[in-house]
Amino acid sequence: MRNITIIFFLFLSVVLNAQNVDLSKDIPVDPDVKIGTLKNGLKYYIRKNAKPENRAEFRLAVNAGSVLEDESQRGLAHFVEHMAFNGSEHFKKNELVNVLERMGVKFGAELNAYTSFDETVYMLSVPTDQQGLVDTAFLILKDWASALDMEGEEIDKERGVIHEEWRLGLGANDRMQKKNFPKVFAGSLYAERIPIGLMSVVDKAPYERLRTFYSDWYRPDLQAIVVVGNIDVDKMEKQIKSTFGSLKNPTNERERKVFTLPGNDKPIVAIATDPEASRAIVKVIYKEKGTPVKTYGDLRKKLVKEIYTGMLSQRLQEISQTPESPYNYAVSFYSRYYLRELYPIALFAISKNDDVNKTLQTLLRENERAARFGYTTTEFDRYKEDLLVSYETAAKEYDKANSGNLAMEYVANYLSNNMIPSDKDLFEIIKEILPTISLKDVNEVGSTIDSDKNVVVEITAPETESVKVPTEADVLNDIKMAKEEKLEAYVDNVSSEPLLDVAKVKAGKVVKTEENKKFGITTFELSNGVKVVMKPTDYKNDEILISGYAKGGTSLYSKEMFPSALSASEIVGESGLGNFDQIQLNKQLAGKNISIFGYIGSISEGYQGSASPKDFETFLQTLYLNFTAPRKDEKAYQTYISNITSYISNLKANPQYYFKDTLSKVIYNNDIRHTVIATPDFIKQINLDDAFKVYKETLGDASGFTFTIVGNFKVNEIKPLIEKYMASLPSSGKKREFKDLEDKFPKGVTKVEVYKGKEQKSSVKLKMNSKFKWNQKERFALRVFSDVLSIKLRENLREDKGGVYGVGAYASASAYPKPEVNLTVSFGTGPEHVEKLVDAVFEEINKIKKDGATDDDLNKVKKTLLRGREKNLKNNRFWLHTIQAQFSDDIGLTTYDEYEKLINGITSKDIKKMAKKYINTKNYVLGILNPEK
Repeated sequence: MRNITIIFFLFLSVVLNAQNVDLSKDIPVDPDVKIGTLKNGLKYYIRKNAKPENRAEFRLAVNAGSVLEDESQRGLAHFVEHMAFNGSEHFKKNELVNVLERMGVKFGAELNAYTSFDETVYMLSVPTDQQGLVDTAFLILKDWASALDMEGEEIDKERGVIHEEWRLGLGANDRMQKKNFPKVFAGSLYAERIPIGLMSVVDKAPYERLRTFYSDWYRPDLQAIVVVGNIDVDKMEKQIKSTFGSLKNPTNERERKVFTLPGNDKPIVAIATDPEASRAIVKVIYKEKGTPVKTYGDLRKKLVKEIYTGMLSQRLQEISQTPESPYNYAVSFYSRYYLRELYPIALFAISKNDDVNKTLQTLLRENERAARFGYTTTEFDRYKEDLLVSYETAAKEYDKANSGNLAMEYVANYLSNNMIPSDKDLFEIIKEILPTISLKDVNEVGSTIDSDKNVVVEITAPETESVKVPTEADVLNDIKMAKEEKLEAYVDNVSSEPLLDVAKVKAGKVVKTEENKKFGITTFELSNGVKVVMKPTDYKNDEILISGYAKGGTSLYSKEMFPSALSASEIVGESGLGNFDQIQLNKQLAGKNISIFGYIGSISEGYQGSASPKDFETFLQTLYLNFTAPRKDEKAYQTYISNITSYISNLKANPQYYFKDTLSKVIYNNDIRHTVIATPDFIKQINLDDAFKVYKETLGDASGFTFTIVGNFKVNEIKPLIEKYMASLPSSGKKREFKDLEDKFPKGVTKVEVYKGKEQKSSVKLKMNSKFKWNQKERFALRVFSDVLSIKLRENLREDKGGVYGVGAYASASAYPKPEVNLTVSFGTGPEHVEKLVDAVFEEINKIKKDGATDDDLNKVKKTLLRGREKNLKNNRFWLHTIQAQFSDDIGLTTYDEYEKLINGITSKDIKKMAKKYINTKNYVLGILNPEK
């Protein structure tokens, strides 16, 4: 009776609280953000934030994108973005990238920009431990905002780069998009203003036309500056005022119109097929105009729709976990979609290729079922619990939030009036608002969705005889029939059983403890032979990361068993645990912030996962069940086979997949273990009994396992849990080893030319392989070589020749199954450029082999690597991977000082010696994908 009384008064307090919520209240802005507007209209956001240390994120948001282009300017909004990196008042020609790389800023990762329909945003991350670096960042932003050179020579050079970026996007998706967008965005300028634009404009637009777009729209009253990081807020405000206060708006400034998407009284149906498409996608969009969330009431309305679509997603996911599902994946959401003004309720599915119409019917049917009968109380309670956990997690990490994420939130506030409360305040507001939302409120959302007005159905699919694509008449009939179909209410099957009978778990013991005080690591050896390596940190408040590793993998199984071994972790992983199938398991874990999955690789197997500290015990219980109570589920097996059969059915129609598959077959001599695209015969060899046997022998036996745990915990507090759930894991005591299958890289020069695809574009992949003497210095020298080569290839192929949009070199050394080096160089270009660009790649490799690296390039790479290590030292995932690498790759731990000494000790002579030793330009595979003849 006492418990019932307590529950009653808790319920009563929630009800009274719900009645007292003032929905007209404004949602407060995070008090730690300083927001202001200069006299010229430029807005600014400044916030001090500690993570990552000694870093600041800078943003320039321009409220102008491709929708503002005149007909003769189509593509010039994006072109201007490119020119921001090609010369300005303080950074001539390509000097900007060089200056930043010398500061340790990585091009692409920490220096970038994007152009969309409505805006252009520039992003820069810089170190703050020297005021000069911050001053440089302000100069860069000022130049971007008002002082680009736009020299004719640089404009002409950049035309080729943009052309190659456009070329990269060509293919089935682009062709289908061009067919569908005019219908999806009918009656709106958006249909004609795709940001990449027209190449006829990009290639031939007069210089002055580009300069005109810049002068018209890059002006302070359409711009915002964002600074977030380890900075002094007042000092930054003064610097913003002194740097940007003198900027002036044009005297006869053009009106910045706001464009909208008109409604439609009848359903819009857009269907496009293409012979190179590899999968079918179905979208149902119920158009709504987005409105800024400013008050408690606005947030409440948003939450109601998010709960409606979130629960619909869970129902769609349940269907996908059955063999008869017509789709592989489906989701429903309520969020921004392409355009700033478009905020629809939407349904999205990746259909099985032979079930496109059934997929559409299922989406419409399940939406109608939810609208007609509503959701159940148990679904509603579960979803609210999950929702609250997500907001609670963000609130707990308030002081550990990432500066880059915060900076983009403020950009969104400027461009779309998105709310920006602190995560702590938002959690408290959600706790107030959520009790005011009843199941009735959520169920009423369905009645507001009109399946005729403002609905758009978009379908893209392969153009092949085996794929039956509905016609427009079929779609319209499906919409009509969904409203008339006889349906039954959804039944939520929920089990009341506990996840695990804890009393039956027989705990083991910690038999040995070692401490590494240098790195703050404690290692337990358990009574069943398992090792647990732990590093407590305070880098995140609500995060514990876990990784388990053991040698073995699919290398231990015959080629006949390989298909089953490769699929075992996925099949069993989707079968549930103990007495719960996967659907029941997901419901059982509602409100728990945990994730876990097992994997079986080529020479190892293991587990990856994460948990909130409060849910760490539940994580360990789930891990225990993965070892002790995996399920052999025929339904999960059939679902897996159905999904993968559909997935591969048209994959070879995609030129890139076909190219990758062909190249792999040449390099590995058609070895089944290096299959890229599974064949029907491969799938037939996947056997449930064999897969379950492999799972039990690998992921069901803890022999030889080493677990790494990093995050917010105390060793003495989790020790009893480790003894309970990890020291009790089943262990046969067998020695874990992998088998070296002796894959042999082709000797000499192997050229693989593939002709596939309609578009005039080529892909190039150069691969080299050699034996490696495994030692730390040469491993670091190889990394430096790789980054130097990437710089030289970017300068040569992109900046000098304008022949590529992006080019990358990646060299890696591995210790197992045998020490070796692999170098891969990749880029896309036009068929007419392939030969000269391949020659340029070898030219740059041979220069390094002959002369080593220039001091400037060497110092750039060293600075970038050291700055990257600085950031990583306060990152849980970095430590998880680094600690595990001791066991998986025989890589020792290094302090920052040791790492700095190793990196700074690498000379140009070392790079030259290493390149000569391991980069063999007479032994390589060159793959070239060209369009069909």
